[in-house]
Amino acid sequence: MSILDDIEQAAHEQQATDEEISQIAELAQKQRELDREVEAKEKELKDIKERRRKVAEEDLPAALDQAGVSDVTLSDGSRIVVKEDLKVNIPKAKKEQAAEWLTQNGASALVKEDVHIPFNKGQEEEVNELTRDLDNRGYTYNVEPAVHTGSVKKFLKEHMEEGGELPEDVMNIYPYRETEIK
Repeated sequence: MSILDDIEQAAHEQQATDEEISQIAELAQKQRELDREVEAKEKELKDIKERRRKVAEEDLPAALDQAGVSDVTLSDGSRIVVKEDLKVNIPKAKKEQAAEWLTQNGASALVKEDVHIPFNKGQEEEVNELTRDLDNRGYTYNVEPAVHTGSVKKFLKEHMEEGGELPEDVMNIYPYRETEIK
């Protein structure tokens, strides 16, 4: 039995008119078609973004390298430049190691301490009491280091420019070059 059959059966059980049932079935079919269209367009957009990434991060930087230039001004006045950048991700399992590495390498200010404590809805009063005196209340809690990857990215770029090694054993770091057309 299809969704349209289900709708028709449910509508008949509620004494809907044949015209109402037909309209509901048509709208449900239209929604399904639009859902398929959205899915296809999202896939198409994903493919276009990947093709654009390949041109911006691989093909165009390689062409500039081959020409022996780092920037070019086109006849329309737009300028193509290659910028060095990083993509940084710290896996949850390596957050403590990453925090330790940052601290050892002069970036302890990037390491924050977050406290996460689950409460049920309606326990606002307990939350307020806990913020005043956490340990005396006897709640179990975890303190985990928190590191904002945007700040780490900036620090790592500077660290790399100064000749420092990147901690690829504790962070996922992807150096890349991308062209920018201004």
